[in-house]
Amino acid sequence: MKNFESRFEQTGDLFEWEAIGQIDTNNPEYQKAQREYHKAIDELAKGGGKEKIIREKFEGGIALVKKFQPYDPTDPHKKYFARDIRIAVQDLLGLEKEEDFDRIKFYTAVGKPENTHLDTHGIDAFLEYEDPKSSKILRVTFDLTVNKNKKKHEEQYRADIIVFNKDLGDPDDKNYLENLNRYAKQIVQTLQQKQGENKS
Repeated sequence: MKNFESRFEQTGDLFEWEAIGQIDTNNPEYQKAQREYHKAIDELAKGGGKEKIIREKFEGGIALVKKFQPYDPTDPHKKYFARDIRIAVQDLLGLEKEEDFDRIKFYTAVGKPENTHLDTHGIDAFLEYEDPKSSKILRVTFDLTVNKNKKKHEEQYRADIIVFNKDLGDPDDKNYLENLNRYAKQIVQTLQQKQGENKS
């Protein structure tokens, strides 16, 4: 029996909650850290250049959501997309040794009841992979959506990959694993591109 309504008829909030989970932005510790984050950005804005401010905003937003994850990023077993895409990418990268499994981590950036900074700017989640050769962290960002119109204007969104609920399907569907692997291949291609950029 499927939980809630069909995922094809979901709201964006429900899709995100079931697929990747959410950060509790009512948590007093989160709110304190968020205030410190905004204070640091305000100080930087007084003397920093535009590109530096944008970069620090983004990296600061990444660090903030990492600190308040609702699950272990190496084992997000209760959220189906977070769990399954991590395993699919792991398989495509040929990671077979247990000590290598933790090289892949999945993080939600969705906040409730208030958006996180990343969520506000079109990033709902991200996957990080530690390159065993360089030890550098490669990151792929996601926007999960039920909005059909986004597909026509993907270039307008900041995430590396847009995940559509209808394209992904329900975990009970016979085509789910095929759809999941299609996204996993996109992720690996993006990781390889970023790996190449780091070498150049």
